[in-house]
Amino acid sequence: MISLYGTTNVGTKAPANDDASDQMKRRAFAATSPPQPSRRRLERFKTDSPAIVRFGGVSIFGKLVDLSRSGARVELPQPTSAKTGEWAVLSSDGALRNGYDARIVAAEGCTWRFGFESTLVQLGIFGSDPT
Repeated sequence: MISLYGTTNVGTKAPANDDASDQMKRRAFAATSPPQPSRRRLERFKTDSPAIVRFGGVSIFGKLVDLSRSGARVELPQPTSAKTGEWAVLSSDGALRNGYDARIVAAEGCTWRFGFESTLVQLGIFGSDPT
């Protein structure tokens, strides 16, 4: 807290009532504010299916964490590097059982995000629920 003399008073706290009042105001605002629209064009579905990522002559086994008609997120057992923009074949249970071409959008440690070719989305290969 800054005093009238321009120095900082270390260890000075605002009264406990102010903290409680601020918390109540934030909760009231959150309850009355309209829900924020999703930034995603297409809904993502949570999943927990085994996944295989094939690229550069290797196959990496992981877990499909979420899936939409335009992309997917895969968790790998250990950090693995790949170039953003590189193409891979992603396969899993359900809609991905045949394997589909996917562009690596981000490969950060154990988490990789993929984007599907827009033609697949336009063909409606995944239907309304891709899982």
